[in-house]
Amino acid sequence: MHNALDIAKYIINKCIELRRPVSNLQLQKILYYVQGEFMKNNDGEALFQDDIMAWQYGPVVPDVYYTFNGYSSSDITNYQGNVQIDQSERDVIDPVIISKSNLNAWTLVEQTHSEFPWRDTYNNGEKIITKEKMREFFCN
Repeated sequence: MHNALDIAKYIINKCIELRRPVSNLQLQKILYYVQGEFMKNNDGEALFQDDIMAWQYGPVVPDVYYTFNGYSSSDITNYQGNVQIDQSERDVIDPVIISKSNLNAWTLVEQTHSEFPWRDTYNNGEKIITKEKMREFFCN
């Protein structure tokens, strides 16, 4: 299992390669969808161990957020170095990156706000979007 920062770096590199660099806000949402799609395709197993939090503007992995916070709302355009991701993992997460990197940050915020894991967690005053909620939403 990976840590979310490594997956975030892979996402950033992939988006640069696609000539669609993403902001930190977009990155957070893509991380959420990558985790969900990976769970869906791997019997509920998580791609990364870090908790995803329900913040005002949607799902966020705090460690990743604070790592790239210096970019503010600007696109992250610096290559993040080589990140080791298995081909079988890339086969699952690359299509998510390709499709979600086409969407602007506010569309992604609206999308995540309309979905059960963030909405239920945030509206109930909870902080962590549990992996159980992620599995319930993405795997059923």
